[in-house]
Amino acid sequence: MPQTVKADIIVLLRHLVQALQPIARQAQIRLSFQPHEKKLCIGYFPDLVSGDVISILCNMISFTPKNHSILVSTKFVNDPAKSFLTISFCNTGICLLPLGEISLKCKLPLIMKANGSGTVYELEINNEIRESENESPSVSPPVNGKLLPAYYDEIRKRLRPHLTRAESLVASLSSRQPREAVFLKRINACIFENLEEDGFDANRLSEEMHLSRAQLFRRLKPLIRQAPGSYIKTVRLEKAKELLETTDLRVGEVAFKTGFQTQSHFTRVFVKHYGVKPSLFCQQNKNATNG
Repeated sequence: MPQTVKADIIVLLRHLVQALQPIARQAQIRLSFQPHEKKLCIGYFPDLVSGDVISILCNMISFTPKNHSILVSTKFVNDPAKSFLTISFCNTGICLLPLGEISLKCKLPLIMKANGSGTVYELEINNEIRESENESPSVSPPVNGKLLPAYYDEIRKRLRPHLTRAESLVASLSSRQPREAVFLKRINACIFENLEEDGFDANRLSEEMHLSRAQLFRRLKPLIRQAPGSYIKTVRLEKAKELLETTDLRVGEVAFKTGFQTQSHFTRVFVKHYGVKPSLFCQQNKNATNG
């Protein structure tokens, strides 16, 4: 059963948005957090709030066009009959209302509306602490280095389908552009076949596909929204994360299996891409924790 805590919910939201920043940057989306309240200690269910916030933002990042923005903001209403916090998610560039999957997994009340060429989702968080309970000690969300990974663990579980970019891109193209979906599937297969080779880059990919580098760039860039070389790195990192989550391989072993010459280089690239160290995804760490 979800547990209610009395805590500063702004701290939780700020850390969730910060944790998703590397994903937004990879998708070339400007993600920002502008709370109306600097601090707001209310009673809420952290599991429900974090789950819905992550789900909404993941989907919005996936479907918002590159070079556009997503703004997360808050507004607290404290009426005698009811007090609640509204968390607003506003994107630019495209109206997402026809995409039901944005709100499909949300468990809290959600209002959706168009906003010009964009969309606004408003998540309503009831204050679960009655006035007579306000004297009870408040609980601060974990923000130090030892407790923060719990938030990333929740993000890791919920982000997994959104971070498998190679698969999700093919799936999204299958119905709209089946020919391009087949082409991208061939690209992905070629990358996976050469995943352990550190020297496999855009030049090698163009050779394998029997295209000039310029032809490869022109055809591939509109599909993946990034340069072919960056896409190869993204596929490597996705596979590395999968191996860390599903096998007992050490970080160094995963690095070599995904084409990185050194563990230190792999760790730097992984942190830049995902915002956390690869060890936080490691199956060995999870086994040790569960044991």
